[in-house]
Amino acid sequence: MQRYIYKYQNNKTIRGVLFRILIKIHASRTYQLNDLKVFADGKIECFGERSINEIRELLILDKISIELPNNGALLYIPYLGNFNNSYVSNNDQIDFFINILTKTIEQLNDVIYVSKTECYYAFKDYLINQTEQNYITLKNLYFKLPEKERQLFEIVKERDPLIKLMETGKTFTNKEREYFLNDYFEGEWIDIK
Repeated sequence: MQRYIYKYQNNKTIRGVLFRILIKIHASRTYQLNDLKVFADGKIECFGERSINEIRELLILDKISIELPNNGALLYIPYLGNFNNSYVSNNDQIDFFINILTKTIEQLNDVIYVSKTECYYAFKDYLINQTEQNYITLKNLYFKLPEKERQLFEIVKERDPLIKLMETGKTFTNKEREYFLNDYFEGEWIDIK
């Protein structure tokens, strides 16, 4: 599951996706994990706002990477130290990653994708607080989705908790809600109401 993020610009919410990349620490052979944020408006945040071509250039210049670039590279993890790499990278990774960024921007602007994301977060809101208003909001978003796109959480349709909720209308127990929040929303711990 991708990690969705948002930015607010001119009173408008712009959806995005967070990627983890490696940045080179100065002129050394050492890299550190960092965020690369891709937004629906085509903007990419990595050491400031960048274009896809600028990201490609940073990859080519080895200032950022999606993997440790060679056998001599080290990964620095704060408070733990440096770890070495035991494999050689593949230069095809640059084109592969640029392709992922391009498709992510397209996907963020896809109507069905946006609707599924809204439904996904409405389900989270409902799990946190099972109010009638949250249920109505979720239900409206759910039934706007094409029928074949309504399975959001499980591969087996009968196991998808959102589908069960919409078919039965039965509320979840606190234990079920905590389980779903932990399992489907990246282990977030949230006080439920």
